[in-house]
Amino acid sequence: MAHSTNTVEDFPEPGSELAISVGAIAEKLLQTIRDRGDRTDSDQRGLLERALAVATEAEQRLAEQSRRIALLEMLTLTDEVTGLMNRRGFDRELRRALANARRYEECGVLTLIDLDDFKTINDVYGHLAGDRVLRTIGQLLQLQIRENDSVARIGGDEFAILLAKCGGDKGIGRAGEIEIVLNEHFVNFGGAAIPVRGSVGITRFDKSDDSESVIARADQDMYRKKHANARDRARSGHSLLLGPHVGESD
Repeated sequence: MAHSTNTVEDFPEPGSELAISVGAIAEKLLQTIRDRGDRTDSDQRGLLERALAVATEAEQRLAEQSRRIALLEMLTLTDEVTGLMNRRGFDRELRRALANARRYEECGVLTLIDLDDFKTINDVYGHLAGDRVLRTIGQLLQLQIRENDSVARIGGDEFAILLAKCGGDKGIGRAGEIEIVLNEHFVNFGGAAIPVRGSVGITRFDKSDDSESVIARADQDMYRKKHANARDRARSGHSLLLGPHVGESD
């Protein structure tokens, strides 16, 4: 019977590139058992210890690789200014919610928010103030949702809220309450209380919807309100941040 010529050196040092697979390790261990007759206990122990070291190293590397992949995935789905989900993360959550709606006949509500006159905030108070407003609004919206709901910053001054498993009048009512809270909020910055106002589009979704249709409906409602808000300010002669327009009286 031919005997294996494997030696302790056949296994790579811990920390080196993993040149052999788990299957190869198992095969070497099996061959070691077959060769016990012409190996000393010391040789056997050294070979098994090296195999264990390689397997341990492989496990550690796989765990570290999994952590890195999870971190990279989180970064690709997270908005760096607010810490909320970004558009990519939100699209994933919306697809998941719509899939559940089709599978379990669930309903939900999508809310899209576009901050009014956000450019003016940047122009008057600076971009640091603009970032403060975005972060504060992100935190405010998070406080308004349940654990199974989602909030995201999907654009420069645009946010989205996904109220899952929340259909009918209850979901619309909850979205309306969030709209009121948002439009009564002020953000403190540099001694100034910056008013935050947003145009909010609200729509239901159910098993018959896809992501494009539900986003389109929420967009339409949001822009309808945005135009109405701008028209109301124009009629009153006030801008959101600067009060009466130049030449207008209080």
